[in-house]
Amino acid sequence: MGKAADTREKIFLTAVDCIAERGYANTTVNDIADRIGIKAASLYYHYENKDALLAEILDYFVYHFNQYRTPVEKIVETARAAPLRDAFALMFHHYGDDAEYALMTKIARIIFDLKYEQDAAKKIFQRCFIDGARDYIERALRALTDEGLLEIRDPEPLAEQMVAFSLLNQERTLLTDRPRKEETRAFQAGVAYLAGSY
Repeated sequence: MGKAADTREKIFLTAVDCIAERGYANTTVNDIADRIGIKAASLYYHYENKDALLAEILDYFVYHFNQYRTPVEKIVETARAAPLRDAFALMFHHYGDDAEYALMTKIARIIFDLKYEQDAAKKIFQRCFIDGARDYIERALRALTDEGLLEIRDPEPLAEQMVAFSLLNQERTLLTDRPRKEETRAFQAGVAYLAGSY
């Protein structure tokens, strides 16, 4: 990777950190440049403005979001070998290794924070966290039902409840800086409840 690419990556990662910490409106190009130790003019060489930088951050999230979904086949395989709650837990997002998890979590925080202010963030929120999540979970529930591992007539209402639970949990954990261990315990309790309800 060349020096220009390294600088662009540093700008990107630093912008994610600053915006996740301070909010988009409270983060300036100068804040990002100062944290890296470059002049704001250098930042403009790589990005036209702060909006262009945000657009790249959001594009990064969308591109990587679906890569971390557990394949439906693995969910079915898990349900055959383990308690149903383990299969249910796989339906929710896991962003990969710790570095990728941290980056995707920060970007998710930005999206949750901007979903009422920025059209692009609102569309991504709707597409990834609501519609896409519901469709994916419904497909997984149908596969579990088709395999005789789950007995429900219509998976759509359960998929909608699971998405609502997931959104509530994510909203609470992303915007309140709760430790990841507490998030995991609350998530597991909710998954166990949903698995036992159907």
